[in-house]
Amino acid sequence: MLYKNPRGIACSKCHGLKGEGGKKIAKYYDKHQNIKLLRSSDIRGYSLKELTDSLSNHYRENGRRKRHKIMPVYYMTKEEILAIYTYLKSNREKR
Repeated sequence: MLYKNPRGIACSKCHGLKGEGGKKIAKYYDKHQNIKLLRSSDIRGYSLKELTDSLSNHYRENGRRKRHKIMPVYYMTKEEILAIYTYLKSNREKR
């Protein structure tokens, strides 16, 4: 239930029914007017820490804390994040 509708915006809407990613989120044009597609990532392999960081809208890149530009903040409890992590892990094992 949490994965399908955690706080009004379903994880599955962008990341697919099982977290497999690859779904088109947006189409845009680069500075040379070439069409680009923004696609979601496969989140089935995320560690619990990576998932927690993503859901709280921050992650580390080259040792520096950065904000996601697209991922919404969900304000989930540790138990809710663990439940989603367990769901994704079960889907990863079924590949």
